[in-house]
Amino acid sequence: LAMLVVVGAAAVYLAWRGYVLGEEKRTIEQGLRMTQFAVDNAKDSCIWLDDRARIVYANQAACDSHGYTRDEMLALRIFDIDVDYAEAVFHQEKDTLARERKRSFETRHRTKDGRIFPVEVSLTYFEYGGRFYSIGFDRDISARKRDEEVLRQSEERFRNLAQLLRAVAEALACGLPAVAFDCASGPGEIIRHEVDGLLVPPADEKALARSLARLMADEGLRRAMAERAPEISERYGPE
Repeated sequence: LAMLVVVGAAAVYLAWRGYVLGEEKRTIEQGLRMTQFAVDNAKDSCIWLDDRARIVYANQAACDSHGYTRDEMLALRIFDIDVDYAEAVFHQEKDTLARERKRSFETRHRTKDGRIFPVEVSLTYFEYGGRFYSIGFDRDISARKRDEEVLRQSEERFRNLAQLLRAVAEALACGLPAVAFDCASGPGEIIRHEVDGLLVPPADEKALARSLARLMADEGLRRAMAERAPEISERYGPE
């Protein structure tokens, strides 16, 4: 009887243990499926490379942004889509990535139809089965680059305007009448029309030429404006 009890208890334990292991396995599998689903449907592109720079995984965002099907993406190497990443550089940086584990940089990618767009890449290194792999999350930064270019051009225009205004102010201070376009912000804030200079409508080159000719031909006008021009020092000089 005691033997039967022991055998029965062992059978119950094994059954319970099998149930627990089964639940743990199902939980792990569910977690893996959720992780796979999240990466597959992530907003940013996700591309995995092996030690030969072959694309071994690409999520849907990566396929869509580059214009390839998933099968087409998996037939490519990173050099087929990254126009700035040479093969020699990849092999050099592979050791660096293996040592540092993570790396971020900007580069340019090329789509299937030849369009090139800027991306910000975040790479993570890992090993599986003794082999090198890297996971790259790529974000299209075209909008950010456009904003940066707009800001750069705006700053350049401001610098040019500042230089122009300084030149106009220096000319007036020396008693030289000025002729300029009446821009929304610029010469019109310094030149007083018909007092120490002449203003013409923006981009009206013919009006500019006429005003220059008028000033050169009228000595009395030049003298009158030249007398008032130095007042710029009083108007904008230190108090």
